[in-house]
Amino acid sequence: MRGIALALPAGEDMRAGERALALWHALLAAERGRFALWLPVFMGAGDAFYFALRAEPPGAPPRNSPPHAPLPCPTCRPMPSR
Repeated sequence: MRGIALALPAGEDMRAGERALALWHALLAAERGRFALWLPVFMGAGDAFYFALRAEPPGAPPRNSPPHAPLPCPTCRPMPSR
């Protein structure tokens, strides 16, 4: 298995936050060609986070609401009555 060589700026005067930010940028640069492969991972993590909540978030729609509200169609004509 081959490791990833990360190039971090050398120096003792870097603070912990600056070093963490430099490490984050180096990791993003190393994964540049594989961002699409991480999409299912983050979607699954979001699903796991959502289902781990104890209650619905305040902005969530009610459970019995339709998926979308019917919008008026400007090109639709009313159906003729029989």
